Amino acid sequence: MKKIVFDKEKLKIFTVVILLGICVFLIYYFHKILNISTVFTHFFYIPIILASLWWKRKGLIVAVFLALLLVFSDIYFRLDVMIINDYFRAFLFMAMGFLIAVLSEKIEKSERETKTAYSELNQIFNTAADGMCMIGKDYTILRINDTLSSILGKTKDEMVGKKCYDVYRTLLCQTPDCPLIRILDGKECIEDELELGCTDGRKTPCILTAIPFLASDGEIVGIVEDFKDITERKKAENTLWESENKHRTLLENLPQKIFLKDKNLVYISCNDNYARDLNIESNEIIGKTDYDFFPKELAEKYRADDKRIIESGRTKDIEEEYIQDGQKVFVQTVKTPVKDEKGNVFSILGIFWDITERKQLEEERIKVSKLEAINNMVVTINHEMNQPLSVIISNAGYLMEEINKDSKVYEDAKLISDEARKLAKLVKKIRNIKKIKTIEYSQDSKMIDLSDIDEEDKND
Repeated sequence: MKKIVFDKEKLKIFTVVILLGICVFLIYYFHKILNISTVFTHFFYIPIILASLWWKRKGLIVAVFLALLLVFSDIYFRLDVMIINDYFRAFLFMAMGFLIAVLSEKIEKSERETKTAYSELNQIFNTAADGMCMIGKDYTILRINDTLSSILGKTKDEMVGKKCYDVYRTLLCQTPDCPLIRILDGKECIEDELELGCTDGRKTPCILTAIPFLASDGEIVGIVEDFKDITERKKAENTLWESENKHRTLLENLPQKIFLKDKNLVYISCNDNYARDLNIESNEIIGKTDYDFFPKELAEKYRADDKRIIESGRTKDIEEEYIQDGQKVFVQTVKTPVKDEKGNVFSILGIFWDITERKQLEEERIKVSKLEAINNMVVTINHEMNQPLSVIISNAGYLMEEINKDSKVYEDAKLISDEARKLAKLVKKIRNIKKIKTIEYSQDSKMIDLSDIDEEDKND
C-alpha cells in the first residue's frame, strides 16, 4: 500500500475553508431559515483563532472576511434592521485575530530564540575542551558531553541514566569529600586535582571543578562537573622535573660553588656546595643579598663586579678574596650575564672555586725563583771575588813578613789583609743563604739580613 503523505499547509487551508463554509451556512440559517436577527457567532472564533495561530498577521484576512460577512448579512437579509451588536462583534473578530496573531508571532520568536540558544549551548557543551557532565541529587548522570565520553571511552547512551560512581571513579567517590555532598552542604565551588578512573582500569589526571546545578526557581537539583584533562601538562611537568633533577644532580656533584642572582643582585638559587659555605640550606638563599653573608666592603666589591657585568653584557673572569669558615681565601670566579630572547640581561650566573693552594704554590715558586736568582748571583760573586781576595790576602801577608812591624807600610798591609778577610767572610755568608730575610735600611729601601747566616769556616 502506498503511504499517504499530507501537505500540512494545504490541510490547514482546507480546514479553514471548511470552517468558513460552516460560518456562511450559520448566517444563512439564522437569518433566512430561522428568520431571526441574532446570529450566534461563537463558532466564528474557531477559524479566526486557527488562521491567526497558523499564518500570524496574514491570517487576519479570515477575521476581516467574517466581520464583513456578518455586517453585510444584515444589509442583505434584513434591510430594515441594523443590529449594533453585529458591528461590535465584527470589531471583536478583527481585534481577536490581531491580538492572537501578535501573541503568536511573539511566542514563535521566543521559541525560535530558545531553540537557537539551546542549540548554541548544546554545541558549546558538546564541543567544550573539558569533559562535562550533569549529575542529579541521586547521583544519576543527566547529561554528558562528547569530550568526557571520549576520555572515558564510552558512548553517552552507556552512561546517561546510570549512577556516576558506576561509570567512573575518583578517590572522592562515596566519601564525605564527594563533590555532590559538599555542594549540597553549602559549598559554592569545588576544585580538586585527581585521577579520573574508568571502569576498565584506565586513569586520566584531571582538575575537577564542581558547581551547583540550579533549577529555574534557584533550587539545587544536582551539580555540574568539569574535568580538565591535564595528561599533557603532567607529562611536561614530569619531563621538566626529570630535566631539573638531572641538572640539579649535576650541579650538586660539581666541586665548584654556583649561584644565580636577578638583575637587582638578589639571590635566586645556589647549589648545596655554596650553601654549606654560608651555613644555610640552598633554598634559604632566595631573596638574600651579599650583605647578608659577607662584610660590607667585600659585599660592595662583589656587587660592583656584578653591576659591571650586567651593564657590559660580557662574561668576566675574576680572582678575588672570599670568606670561608671565617678564613680569608682566594677564589677564581667566572660571572656570566643571562639574557632573554631579546638580548636583555635578566640575571647573572656565577661559578667559583678555591685557588688558595694554587696561589700559595705560585708564591712559593716566586720565592724559589728569587732564591735561585740569588744563588746564581752568589755563585758568580763567589767565583769572581774569591780569587782576587785570595791574591790580596796572600800578597798582604807576604808583604807583612818582609817589612818592619813598626813601619807605616806594615799597618797599611795589615789593614788590607783584615778588610779582605771580612769581604771573604761576607761572600761565604751570601753563599750560605737558604731563606731571604730583610731588614729596614732606609725609608724607601730594605736590605738582606745576613746576621743569622752561619759561616762554613769562621777561622778562615
